[in-house]
Amino acid sequence: MQNPIYYMQHALNLANSGLGRVYPNPSVGCVFVKDGIVVGVGCTAIGGRPHGEAVALSIAGADSHGATVYVTLEPCAHSCQTPSCSDSLIKAGIKKCYIATLDPDPRTNGLGAKKLTDAGIEVITGLLEEQAISVNKGFFSKIIKNRPLFCAKIAMSADGKIALSNNESKWITGDSARRYGHYLRASFDAIIVGAATVRADNPSLSCRLNGCENQSPVRIVLGKNIPQDSKILTDGNPTHVLDGDVQDIAQQLAKMGFTRVLIEGGATTITNFMNAGLIDELALFSAPKIMGADSKNSIGNLGLLDMQNVAQYKRLKTKKLGDDIYTLLTKD
Repeated sequence: MQNPIYYMQHALNLANSGLGRVYPNPSVGCVFVKDGIVVGVGCTAIGGRPHGEAVALSIAGADSHGATVYVTLEPCAHSCQTPSCSDSLIKAGIKKCYIATLDPDPRTNGLGAKKLTDAGIEVITGLLEEQAISVNKGFFSKIIKNRPLFCAKIAMSADGKIALSNNESKWITGDSARRYGHYLRASFDAIIVGAATVRADNPSLSCRLNGCENQSPVRIVLGKNIPQDSKILTDGNPTHVLDGDVQDIAQQLAKMGFTRVLIEGGATTITNFMNAGLIDELALFSAPKIMGADSKNSIGNLGLLDMQNVAQYKRLKTKKLGDDIYTLLTKD
């Protein structure tokens, strides 16, 4: 028999694998264990339904009776298109439920756990809670802040430049970094660029990594005057064109159901979101190249005159990709 942390980590790995495919719902991992044997596993399905608990329950079948369940987010308490997960677990006859973190959605927050407890099921909350919240930071942001999580992806030289003075930028980073960038795209619901980037580069913004071709994020273009023959308007994949203040756009994206949005726009787009305090994460791909002061900066003018006002991030991850370095920074 494994330690409960082992099974919850398994559930978290399942939840992490669903990122970018399950919006507007959170990505939830669930593991059923009976007599020390895993009898059912599941992750929220593409499009958000069925939920992770329902998927795992369908696999466990009759073995769910008397089982211990490990779930990364509190089982929902409200019924929509399907019965609530808390009701389904009660009906299945589970004996114990480990919940990594409560659901911030007011329709469930604490109510799912209470349903289970009231039904005589032993409930333990908080196991690997910090990791569980990190996996679904985008969903938490949508519920609590009424906006998705925003991550700015920047491929730059060692001196922070993203293009030469004549706008040439292919390729600053190497093959390994570019492949990892496509992997990163696959974990986001939507990807943002400005109209100027579309006019200059005509990008497809798709995920071109083997095995992830069907996991391209929805494209969001900010601004006007987009050529009608642009790839993002003609390749048949979903694209939305939005215009206006970035704070309003952030709320629009939340209403559209997006929880995780990758910003791949140029310096102007990233700077606008940075000035609005909306950049939660920075995915930095740094190449060992020097491009000089006459080249284009990765981030524009932030108008800062006091170090107390500088945005502070934590280094969450560092990874060597060929000659390049990938660094993930996060505000929390």
